[in-house]
Amino acid sequence: MNYRDLVTISHVASQIIYRWIPPPISPEQATGAQSPESSPESSNDWADLINNEANSEASRLSWLPRYLRSHDRSGMGLAQAISAHLAAIESAHARYVVWGDKEYPPLLRNISDPPLGLSIRGELSLLYRPAISVVGSRKASAFAMRESFTLGRALGEHDIAVVSGGALGCDIAAHHGVLASGRDPAPAICVFAGGLARLYPVANDPIFRRLMARRAVLVSERLWASPCRPLDFTARNRIISGMSSLTLVMQAAQRSGALVTARRALDQGSEVAVLRHPEGDIRARGSEALLAEGAWGFSCASELIEHANLSEASLASRTDSALQ
Repeated sequence: MNYRDLVTISHVASQIIYRWIPPPISPEQATGAQSPESSPESSNDWADLINNEANSEASRLSWLPRYLRSHDRSGMGLAQAISAHLAAIESAHARYVVWGDKEYPPLLRNISDPPLGLSIRGELSLLYRPAISVVGSRKASAFAMRESFTLGRALGEHDIAVVSGGALGCDIAAHHGVLASGRDPAPAICVFAGGLARLYPVANDPIFRRLMARRAVLVSERLWASPCRPLDFTARNRIISGMSSLTLVMQAAQRSGALVTARRALDQGSEVAVLRHPEGDIRARGSEALLAEGAWGFSCASELIEHANLSEASLASRTDSALQ
């Protein structure tokens, strides 16, 4: 059994039982790991592989025998889930990359809890471009929506990838702005809480289709056909912040996913910048808290573009620093 098979088994099992399972080998061992061109094609191949590993005294997956005893005695359920996941990805002309593959997003590899595997659609080269994460409220003010759109368009014109979650409000406004930049491929990376067969929210499907037509990147940690559950959004947020060295908060309420993402970015060692709002806007209480804690602020998208050093060289330097 090779490294990639171990991680694939770990990833799929962790998605089925919805708990974090650490990578089966160390980052040092993963350095330079290559992505094999082929995988087991039938459930029986995977079942043999899984059972052989589970019965091995030298197994690095000490949790796997317990998992099989508790959830899947024969290994066939896990084997079928792996085969169905990989078959669906291949049918959709998408890619499956695991932690340690050379295609895996470089900054994301270095967070404390990286996804074991990612399903990816779109132009893979966008994953290595300078990127900025943009997050904000789903029930955003007109001001936050306008600035998110303007910022997305400006970043697109600078060929900077915009990472966001595809949610209603600021997220989709930023990606709509990227589309307005006219770039092809559109420098947008959309990270979903559920599988890529069930893009959520459905209300944003027209924008998702336009992003796909322009070869933007769609990413998910979840299995191909997984519906999103409430806990998936918080887990997804660590990927959004983990894919760039700078997170922009366009509007955050006192308790919001955008605030969670900002705090994850800070925990990951990234920078956080916050759009300032008119005083008294209760939808921006979380933004005010971040500013009070020392996050740097900007008053509009044009100010950010003008005064922040968002050149490709600067962002590449930020990325290199984050990787050291």
